[in-house]
Amino acid sequence: MIKFDIKAPVKYTERELKNRISEALPILPSEISDVKIIKRSLDLKNKGKIEYKMTVAIELSPEREAGLLKMR
Repeated sequence: MIKFDIKAPVKYTERELKNRISEALPILPSEISDVKIIKRSLDLKNKGKIEYKMTVAIELSPEREAGLLKMR
């Protein structure tokens, strides 16, 4: 499992979360088998664009996860 922070709109779907994650990491949305939200809070700093700040944990295949950890 890999943990990191992302931002998401107030109304989001699992598909949108996977797309945001794939934009932040060099992976495809289809490679993500599970997304768990560890922490979620509203970001109200920009009143025109209210978003969630989240810490998420993603589940990938062991080989792909090992490859990502080597890249860091």
